[in-house]
Amino acid sequence: MNMSELRTPMRFESVGQIGKRMRAVFGHTLSAESLGMTRMASERATDSWSYKKISGSRGQNGLTFSILERSTLADRVCGLIKDDHEGRIMHRMRQSLIFSMIGFMVATSGIARAALIQPNTTRQYPDIAADVNGVVNYNYSNGQGTFTMRNTPFLLATGPDAAQEATILPTADGTRVQNLSVALDSTGNIVNSASNSYSLYGTTTVAGQTFTGLLLQGTPTSFGSQDNGAFDMFDLGIKVTGGSLADAFGTNAYMLVRPELQSSFTGAFDTNFSAQKATSNTRGNYTPPAPVPEPATWMILVGGGAGLAMFNRRRLRLAAQNME
Repeated sequence: MNMSELRTPMRFESVGQIGKRMRAVFGHTLSAESLGMTRMASERATDSWSYKKISGSRGQNGLTFSILERSTLADRVCGLIKDDHEGRIMHRMRQSLIFSMIGFMVATSGIARAALIQPNTTRQYPDIAADVNGVVNYNYSNGQGTFTMRNTPFLLATGPDAAQEATILPTADGTRVQNLSVALDSTGNIVNSASNSYSLYGTTTVAGQTFTGLLLQGTPTSFGSQDNGAFDMFDLGIKVTGGSLADAFGTNAYMLVRPELQSSFTGAFDTNFSAQKATSNTRGNYTPPAPVPEPATWMILVGGGAGLAMFNRRRLRLAAQNME
C-alpha cells in the first residue's frame, strides 16, 4: 500500500453540504433562514477560508483537524451574521438619537431670549396710537427689574378708513395718559407680580357715543424685546380686564412700543436702561401665540426618546443572541 492511499484530499463543499456537516458536528439543524444568511455571510468570508488544499490522514488526527477547521469556519460565518445584525441595531439607534437631537434643536430654536412675541405685526382694530412725551424706564435690582412706560394717546382707529378714526382727548379733569408696568427677570422674561398693570385714560367719541375716564385696563401676560440700536422695540400681550372700550378690544390686546430717541437698551435685562419719545400702538382682538414648552419639558421628551432607543437596542440584541 502506498502513501497516496492513506491520504485523501479534503473536497470543497457547497453551502448545503456545510449545513449537513454542521448538523453532524454541532448536533442541531440550521433553519432555512439561517442557512440563507449563512450563505450570504459565507460569500463575504470567502477570501479567508475558501478552497484551502488541506490534507489529512484517515486516522484520528485527520478527523480532529477537519472538525477544528469547520468549527473555525462556523464561528467566522456566525460572527459575520452577528456583526451585520448589530450593525443594523447601531444604525437604528443612531437614527433615533439624531432625530431626537434634531427635534430638540428645532424645539429650542423657538425659545428665543429677549425676542419679540410677535415679530411680524399686522394691523388690527381697534388701534390706539400714542407718542407725545413718551418715556421708557427699566430699573433692575436683586435679580429682578421693572419695565415702565408712560405716554399720551391721541388717536383711536376702528378701521382702515379716515372716517373710522376718532381723536382721544383729556378727561374733564385733564387726564389723558397710557401707563404700563411689567416685572421682568434678569433674562427679560415676565415675572408674575401684582405690580403688572396696564391702563389708559382719556375721552373719545365713536359713532356718536362718548366714552370718558378709564378707557382700557388689563394685565400684561407676555413680554418681548428687540435690540435694534437706535430703534429698539418692546411688545406685550395684555389680558383685558376692564375699561369702557373693553368689549371692542376683546379678551386680549397687543401693544408694540418703539422708543425713537436716546435709548440705552443693549438687549440686557440685568442693568438699568431708559429711552425717550416712546411711541406705541395698542391693538385689540389679539390672538396670543401657542406657548412654547419649557427647556425642561423638551429634555424630558428627548430623554424619553433616548430611553426608547436603548430599549429597542436591548430587545434587538436579545433577538440576535437567540438567533445564534
